[in-house]
Amino acid sequence: MDKSVRVVSAADCAESPEFRVRLIHYPKGFSQSIHTHDHASVTLVLSGTIEEVRDRTTQFATPFTLIVKKAGVPHSDRFEPNGCKTLQISLPEDFDLDDCEIDSSHVIWHTDGGGWITPLLGLMRCIQQAGKLSPLDISQSLYEALGALPSTTQITSTPPVWLRRLRALIDESDAMRPLSMATLQKYAAIHPVHITRQFKRHFGCTVRAYMQYRRVRAAVALVSEGSLTLTEVAHQCAFADQPHFCRAFRAIAGLTARDYRKLIKMAV
Repeated sequence: MDKSVRVVSAADCAESPEFRVRLIHYPKGFSQSIHTHDHASVTLVLSGTIEEVRDRTTQFATPFTLIVKKAGVPHSDRFEPNGCKTLQISLPEDFDLDDCEIDSSHVIWHTDGGGWITPLLGLMRCIQQAGKLSPLDISQSLYEALGALPSTTQITSTPPVWLRRLRALIDESDAMRPLSMATLQKYAAIHPVHITRQFKRHFGCTVRAYMQYRRVRAAVALVSEGSLTLTEVAHQCAFADQPHFCRAFRAIAGLTARDYRKLIKMAV
């Protein structure tokens, strides 16, 4: 690893040396040329942005993006504009992603929110406080996180065309101005009850929860950057007030925005 990249905290398992949990700080302007990893990994982006190129395709990961990557995938990375902090878990060879019904034939770049965030942030708190974890601690948190991913990251289900288009409409809209169900119904020409059921089935959350998650994701960058008060973050991200924002943040992350900011400040 480049000397300018700092491992802020780490927890290595003596019983399984390949099972490694690391909190990593990539400095501003750092980049990595095309490379591969010897082991599969699970990465949670905590702050900043990763620009990754694979197979001539570029993707961007911002805070609360989950990346699941099998071993041997060629890719290059840039950490712009202000660097990046990530929680990275290197998996031993005997950790089978297929056991979690995860389609390990491709890289999963998950930005939909859901119950996977809380157990991974729990691992982060553990390694910052104690620095020692057992393979059982890590594997249980990973199974909980990966098991909470919606069916679109798994082998079993493909959303219908109309639902993918509806999701794209939401993703292309302003996160601070959530679309109404009437707008979605008119666009898809589908009954709202059917929209709600199919959206939750394929994406793991309700339409309303997904649109709120998009606002929280926009707020995470401001929370981790630290120049605004939480009240200012709440107003900038169109929440009614700070308590409303903090409730929404805690529902997704399992901890308060204030505690998340403290965790990020420790990762320096």
